[in-house]
Amino acid sequence: MIDFFRTQGIPNPTETTIEAFKFQQIFANFDNFYHVMGQFTFNIEKQAQFNYYMSQQKQNFIHIAQRDKIIKQNDEIIELLKKIADK
Repeated sequence: MIDFFRTQGIPNPTETTIEAFKFQQIFANFDNFYHVMGQFTFNIEKQAQFNYYMSQQKQNFIHIAQRDKIIKQNDEIIELLKKIADK
């Protein structure tokens, strides 16, 4: 699953992100397959729907990567605050 995250721009996902994906059973690679298959149809409306769906999916992964970064930053802040409190 880590390799999948790397392909989506999330090089080192937090445990929170990994568990959320496992729970939701998100498999974007299958969606890519269906997108390619949909392009073989000559139905322009269906192709537009697939393109819209794919752009939404890409935006979702951008948001996931950004939130994952925030989780890591929050963990760092908590650790620093604990060190300050222990002094």
